[in-house]
This record gives sequence, structure tokens and C-alpha cells, in this order.
Amino acid sequence: MLLRTTTTKIASVFCLALIFLLVNVPGVDAGQIDNLNSERPQLEAAAKKAGAEGASPERKDIHAKYKWNLTDIYPSNEAWNKDFTKVEGQFKKISGYQGKLASSAGTFKEFMELRNDVLMIFDKLLAYAHMWKHEDTRNDKAQALVDRVNKLETRVKSAFAWVEPEILQIGWKKLETWMKDDKQMASYRHYLGNIYRQQMHTLPSEQEKLLAMSGDMAQGPVSVFSMFANADLKYPYIKGPDGKQVELTQGRYYKYMKSENRRLRRDAFKGFYDAWIKYKNTLAANYSAQVNRDVFYSRARNYKTSLEATLDADNISVEVYKNLIKTVKAKGVKHLRRYIKLKGKAMGLKEMHLYDITAPIIKGVSKEVSYEKAKQMVIDAIAPMGEQYVKDITKAFNSGWIDVYENRGKRGGAYSWGTYSVHPYVLLNYNDTLNNAFTVAHEMGHLMHSFYTYKNQPFLYGEYSLFVAEVASTFNEALLTHHLLGKKQSKNMKKYLLAQWIEDINGTFFIQTMFADFELRAHQMAEKGQPLTADSLAKLYNKILTEYYGDAITIDSEYDYTWMRIPHFYRNHYVYKYATSYAASMALSQKVRKGEKGALKNYLAFLSAGSSVYPIDVLKMAGVDMSKPEPIESCIDLYGELVEELDKLMK
Repeated sequence: MLLRTTTTKIASVFCLALIFLLVNVPGVDAGQIDNLNSERPQLEAAAKKAGAEGASPERKDIHAKYKWNLTDIYPSNEAWNKDFTKVEGQFKKISGYQGKLASSAGTFKEFMELRNDVLMIFDKLLAYAHMWKHEDTRNDKAQALVDRVNKLETRVKSAFAWVEPEILQIGWKKLETWMKDDKQMASYRHYLGNIYRQQMHTLPSEQEKLLAMSGDMAQGPVSVFSMFANADLKYPYIKGPDGKQVELTQGRYYKYMKSENRRLRRDAFKGFYDAWIKYKNTLAANYSAQVNRDVFYSRARNYKTSLEATLDADNISVEVYKNLIKTVKAKGVKHLRRYIKLKGKAMGLKEMHLYDITAPIIKGVSKEVSYEKAKQMVIDAIAPMGEQYVKDITKAFNSGWIDVYENRGKRGGAYSWGTYSVHPYVLLNYNDTLNNAFTVAHEMGHLMHSFYTYKNQPFLYGEYSLFVAEVASTFNEALLTHHLLGKKQSKNMKKYLLAQWIEDINGTFFIQTMFADFELRAHQMAEKGQPLTADSLAKLYNKILTEYYGDAITIDSEYDYTWMRIPHFYRNHYVYKYATSYAASMALSQKVRKGEKGALKNYLAFLSAGSSVYPIDVLKMAGVDMSKPEPIESCIDLYGELVEELDKLMK
């Protein structure tokens, strides 16, 4: 989740890919990987044992080695409070510049320095509060900090609400003169150009302030969802792998859905969805509020649709979004259905259910990998990135930047977040699967993207667009996949790796496109004044499932309610970026892996560019043009080739 507004630059990226339904990432048999003979540390074994049966462990039972160190941001809550007070104390000074920005370049630069200082501190306040809460969402003290910083965010946005309207009043001609004569002013060119690009959607200062003041209310739906999903929702006990009763958790759900045991998958599926569906009407009302919020803000800013409003922030054409859906449905779903039928046949099933999609197509292959082994896998795989990249990622692994294991109350899924003036962090809920090893590669890709952005850009450009956010993460996954496929493998292992690569594309490319399709249609319903209820949303989701899967799968009615549990649906029109980023990363990783001239240099420049360049252009700089359909078609072709190769090996 990138928490970003028009007045704040908060350099942080969440990735909750594991919370999505059917997100499969490649894996491999740990026993057949070379150079992974390090023994699992006793501490890791103890952590695993603590959460193996019954209730998941309390945070105090997880060793410090596997917990992130938030004292790098603030050594104490007292230090946090001191900075909070400091930000509050700057509001009067900020307002003192109102009406004066046009007076001189010197005054403008003074204000920009103040702006950046305030927002950099706020960046720290926000990251610390939320990340502390995510350690254990039951922590009332952390929740209190989150509540305070969320309210402060509204005040900060309100305090700066006059800035962009006033910058527009200066006039581009005067700004051009300032930038021509002053190097520091010239560094603001992209920032200022972006404001002028969107000037028809920038309101008068009083109206901007009013919209900013609505921030607390606007956060209502996502706050309700977060507290419900991570703190209040209770899952049932089910029969575990050994037949004993075990408490179902989000982490265990995803692990069990990868099991070869169909009974376990079905029980996990039923228990998990039944827990959510009990609250379908409440969750539908909450999601409807979120969508209506999106529609309101788009109309307030004179956009035709919420999709246009969302994409315009990155200077992305609506056609990029719609072309993705159109191309996948026209050229991709036939390959998706072919694979599902191939998998069902290989598994000996007369009919495939959605809870069967995540099961391994190749049985009898061990897929357990400890966290320590996962770290080494990633380090080995990223060798093509050069010595410095390997050195930097190794430092991140060993410096308290990563929170590894699931504990009671911990936020589910996985993400990378950080703060510009310190360093990025990663949250995991690692459970010793090979798929989780690939999640490590994924999140460390995010972390390194942020690390190089922080290192090479001023705070003004110290974030990157969500349009490119998933490139670095899936790029690292691609390197790991190629690394493992490049080793000498048995026929069975090669089949396994190919199948997992196919399922990686299923989860990151096809499923995210399907999610994007749902989001688009749900927002279109709201824009037409159609009600979003539990029944109407379930009907829509069933229709989309049918359009993508056709007759290749049996759709259990519970899956019609998948929309209610996807956290990224509370970040409007975001998930499509997984698919476009994946297509881009496949092309770029191929260039770097093959050692094409300039490919690594261009990719590292991409990682370091932050928001100093528009996202479409920074990808062109890296070597791929996402304004054209070719990268999407190329990814679909790759998928078809992999399915064909696997089909031949299965015979």
C-alpha cells in the first residue's frame, strides 16, 4: 500500500499479494537445491514449533532475530511524541507563506524546504505508528498512535491544501524563468510540471482544504476492513494435516491451500469462507462506502470516472488499463483454461474446484524450505544483479529490517514499507513453504527498489509510482525461477518448476487482471447509481469467474464472495498494476539475465529513479514500453509456451 496524497510524499510500498485468492508463486524441492546445506538454526526451529499446532504464538515467543527493529525509526514513544509536537508546531509557519510564493524564487525555495522537512518527519511518524500496530493489531497503545497520526495526516493535508492552487497562480512563465536561473529551482521541474499537467483538476484553495479535511472520514472503510480482518475476525478450528484440531489462521489457510491433501484444502476453504460470509451484508456496505468515496473524489475533481482520476495521478492512459483486460480475455483465457484442464487430469480429478487450483500438480515433491534457506536462495539467484546489489540485500537480511513469523494479532500477508530518512522494512508471515521463499524474493525486490530510491533521490522524488512498484518484486521472482530451472533437475522436478512458474503467472497476471475487471465494473455500477449489495457484488463476481474460467472449473458458491476479503479493493484500481508490472518484469529480467548490453545499468537506473520521471517513461528507460500491447501479449505467449512444454512433459 502506497499511502500517498497530492500534498504528501510518503515513501512506502505495501505488497499484500499473499492475501489475494489464488496467488501462487514458484517453488522447488529444497532437497534438490545445491548450496543450501546450512542447518536450520535452533531459534528458527523453536519459532516453527511455537506455531505448529493449536493457537499461533504470541509475539513475545518469537526470537528478536526474526523481528524487525523499529527503534531505527524512533528509539521510544517519547521520541515519536516529540516529532509529533514538532509537526504540529509548524502549521502556523506553513500558513505564513500563503500568498507569498510568487514573490521570489528565494521565498519559494524556503517554503519548499519547510514543506519537505515537515513531510519527512510526518513520513516517520506514519510508518512507525502503523508498523508497530501491525506487529499486534490488538495493541491499544499502538492503535492510539495510529489514530493520532491519521488525524494528523488530515491536518497536514489541510495545512498544505492551498499550495498547488497558489503554484498555478504563479504562472509557468515566471517559474520557467526561475528554473532557468537557479539550479535548485530547476530540480523542481518535474514536480511543478506535474502540477500544471493536472491543473484542470486542481480546485481553488478553499475547496482543496475542504476536501483535505474529509480525510478522516474517507479512511473509514479501509480502517473498518483492517480492524475486522486482522483483529476481530475469528476463524474456526479444523482438522489439520495430521487429523488433530488446529486453529485456522490466514497464514495456515494459504499453506493448507497448497497441500496435496484435498480434504485439508476443502476444510480450510469452507472454514475460511464461512467465517467471512457470516458478515457479508456488513462487508458489502463497507465496500460500497469505499467505492462511493472513490466516485465522490473523482467527480469533485472534474474527472469523468474514478478510473480516469486514479490513473491520471501517474499520467497513465485509461486505455492501458482497459487494454490489459481486453487482451487477456481475448488471447489469454484460452491458455488459462487449457492449463486448468491439464492440471485436473494430472491430479486425477473428474472436476476441478477453485480450491484445487492451488494444489501442486506434481505430487511427491517436498516443498518445505526454512527461512534461513530461503534467504540463501534469494542471494544466490540475484547474482546477475552484480556484487553491490547482493551486498545491499544481504545487509537488509541481517540488520533487523524484516519481521519474519506469524504471531497472534499480527497483520496478515506480506508487504514492504519504510521511511525515507531511515530505510525500508519487510513484514512477512513466513511458514516454511517454498512459495513463501518466493514471497521473500518478492518483498526484498520491493525493499531494494525503495532502498535505491531513498539513496539516489531527494525527498521530493523519494517515492515511486504504484504502476512500477511490482516490477522490482516480480523481477526478483523471475531471477529465482530461472536460477532454479537452470540447475540440473530430474524430469519430475522440471515439471514441478514449470507448473509453479505457470501458477505464478496465474496469480500475478491473470488473477490480478480478473480483480481489476471486477473493480472496474463495481465502480461503473456505482457511477450509474446501481446499488452495491452482497447479492449484486456476488452476482458480479460469479459472472467474472465464469468469463475467465469457463467450463474448466466448478465454481463453489462461497467463491462468489471473494470480493469481500481482498484488502487491495480498498485501494481503488490498484491491482491491475500487478499484471502490467509482471509483464514488464518478465521482459526486463530476461534482458538482465542474458547480459544484454546496458540492461543491468538501465534497470538499476530504473530502481533509482523514484518519482523523478513519469512511470511509463521510467519503464521505457529501463527497456519496456507499457503504453503498447506487446508486453501483455508477450506475457500471454510465454504462458502458452510454458503450458505447451508442461503438457509434453506430462505425457
